[in-house]
Amino acid sequence: MNEPLTLATVGFELVDDRTWQKTVHDRVFTFRELRTIDELMLAERMQRDVMMIEAPDVISASFLAFMPDTGGFTLGAFEGDTEIAVAFSYGGFQYPEPFLYSDFMAVAPEVRSHGIGFEMKRLQALLARERGFRSVRWTVDPLRAANARLNLERLGAVGISYTRNKYGAHFAAGLYGGMPTDRLLLRWPLRTERSAERLLRDYVPHPDGSLDGVEEVSAKSVGAPQLVITIPGDIDILVKTDFDAALRYRLETREKIELAFGAGYFVSGAARSGQESRLLLEPAAMFEEPGADE
Repeated sequence: MNEPLTLATVGFELVDDRTWQKTVHDRVFTFRELRTIDELMLAERMQRDVMMIEAPDVISASFLAFMPDTGGFTLGAFEGDTEIAVAFSYGGFQYPEPFLYSDFMAVAPEVRSHGIGFEMKRLQALLARERGFRSVRWTVDPLRAANARLNLERLGAVGISYTRNKYGAHFAAGLYGGMPTDRLLLRWPLRTERSAERLLRDYVPHPDGSLDGVEEVSAKSVGAPQLVITIPGDIDILVKTDFDAALRYRLETREKIELAFGAGYFVSGAARSGQESRLLLEPAAMFEEPGADE
């Protein structure tokens, strides 16, 4: 691929050294690197208001102020003067790879259908590339179907490891109802043809129902070239309407992912399936190892 991958080529117009504008679906949004304590208070508010995280789990503005010293940064998105999204990250290293660890992103519900989450991740990735990182890593709840389609399909990240109850059942209890906070660690390589294509263009994801014929993960099915794990279509609604069913999904998904990872699979895609969704798993050998993407 000869087309350059820069902020300008994907539509971010430079306003000043830490501010960009972009038109998304005929609406103009401003994206800014947040640095001052007053600006970083946005990240505190979004944690509380959007993700319902409570003290002492909220990451404070004073803590975020040191992230640039690690190579990380905090991004905010605005429509006019209204704050609509925030994402913060810090620099990390796991031999042999320098990576940006994206700790948190929240998008206001009223703009989630406008692709702002994708644009925030795209800006984050391109800034990380410019600053010498080779991948972005972050953890996700594997039961969040919409996030899975964004992260695995549109961005091209891959789920590489799984942790039970990573933050404790008390974390964001207003959102999760006290369920175990199991998390899937994603790695998003920044210097591969696969990731460049998805950053430059509108990637066509797996169509709805396209994974319906793929076998579900089980002790008998491991070894197949593709497997799936069925997850709820909307975990937030399920937590509120049928907590026991939500918890069953959590525990069954945990069992299946751990079985698949033990057999050498990564999580690589997602698609809707009626009122549910399916996560796609493929052999880890298909994907680049850290250090192989230079």
